[in-house]
Amino acid sequence: MECCIKEQKNDKRQHLTSGLAEVAVQARRNRSVTLQVCLWHIPQIKHKLGISGVSTNYSSWRNTENAAQIDLVIDRNDHIINLCEMKYSKDEYTITKEYNDVLRKRYALFTDETKTRKTVHTTMITTLGVKHNMYRGNIQSEVILDNLFAI
Repeated sequence: MECCIKEQKNDKRQHLTSGLAEVAVQARRNRSVTLQVCLWHIPQIKHKLGISGVSTNYSSWRNTENAAQIDLVIDRNDHIINLCEMKYSKDEYTITKEYNDVLRKRYALFTDETKTRKTVHTTMITTLGVKHNMYRGNIQSEVILDNLFAI
């Protein structure tokens, strides 16, 4: 009897583990697709941000020491940098306290490492927008999926 219980527990763990692995693969795929769609639509993102006429450079940024990365950095000639976070969600994206802490940490790492003297804005690029809550105020600008196909 004990043997059967152990086998059932192992079966459940394997099923749960494979399910989590599948979710992780899907999340990476969604992130990759979201990033690629955004890179294809830089002019529309700039239009939504109101900077169509501003000369820009764009890239991603990674700090391997602290395992931090920023999906899209738009370095503008008007002395502003947009740190763009891209999130795929079936509903409005909710910024939690934990994710807000992550955003603040990335901001601090970016400004410390790059030694930028430019103003830095956090921009969320999401499928349906960012839900208004107490952490939404830390976001300076927002782009939604519909904005990418508006022009």
